[in-house]
Amino acid sequence: MIVNGKDFRQMAAASQWILIKFLPFDDLDGVGINGYVYNYGRNIPLEPISVNMFEVCTEGGLYFTKIETAKFPIQWVQKYVYLVDVPDDAYVACYECNKFKSSELIIISQLDNHIYQPYCAKYPYLLQYLDVQPPDLCLMAIRKEPTLLRFIKRPTPEICMEAIKRNPKTILFIEEPTYEMYMLAIEKDPFLVAHLRNLPEEVNIAAVKKNWRVLQQIPIQTPRVCIEAILQSPQAIRHVQTRIRALMHPVKILQSD
Repeated sequence: MIVNGKDFRQMAAASQWILIKFLPFDDLDGVGINGYVYNYGRNIPLEPISVNMFEVCTEGGLYFTKIETAKFPIQWVQKYVYLVDVPDDAYVACYECNKFKSSELIIISQLDNHIYQPYCAKYPYLLQYLDVQPPDLCLMAIRKEPTLLRFIKRPTPEICMEAIKRNPKTILFIEEPTYEMYMLAIEKDPFLVAHLRNLPEEVNIAAVKKNWRVLQQIPIQTPRVCIEAILQSPQAIRHVQTRIRALMHPVKILQSD
C-alpha cells in the first residue's frame, strides 16, 4: 500500500505509533549512504530522492519502523535510534504492519529518557533503555510483564516480590533473594528448587510439602527435608540420597509425625 505523507501521518496519529529509524552513525551532516547524500538535520526534511516504492529491501527510499516492534541491541539505542516523521508531500510505502519506506523523512531527535519514559506505560519493555528507572515506573512495568525484572538496575524488595507473585521464575533474575522471596516463589512453583542454590532448609521443606517429587531436585538433602517428603508419600524414599539414608531410621520417621 502506498499513501502520501499527510494520510500516513493521520494513520500513525490515530494508531499512536512512535516512528523511529536506525542510523549507523551519530553525525547527521552530509552523510553518504549507498551513493546517496542525505542532508540530515534536526527538524529539517531530508533531501528528496528517487524511490522504488514497489519493491521491499531495495536501494532508494528510507526505511523506518514503529518503536514497539523494533528490536535493536541495547547499546545502540540511545546513540543510533532517532524519532522520525514524514512530510505531507512524501510518499510512504507500507510493506508490513511494522515496515515502512518513505521518499523523505524528518529527523526529530535521538531517543533519550525523556522520550522513552512517557511511553513505558504503553510499551513496558522500553524500561530496559532508561538510564534512570523510577521505582513507580518499574512497578507498573513489572505488573504488565514480570520478566522485565532482569532489566531493572536496582530493583526494590517491593518490585521483586511483585514480579515473583506474577511469575515465580523471575526469582532467577534476583542476585540475593530474601527468605520471603524464596518462600513466595516456592509456594507458586516448588520445582524451582532445581535452579536455586544454598536454599535455607525451611524453604526446601516447604517445597516438598507442596510436592514430594521435588525431593529428587534438591542437591543437598537433609534428614528433616527427606522425612517431610516421605510423610507426604512413602515413594519419596526412592529419591533420598544414600548418605541421608544411613542417618535415617524407620522409628525416627514414625516419631516425626
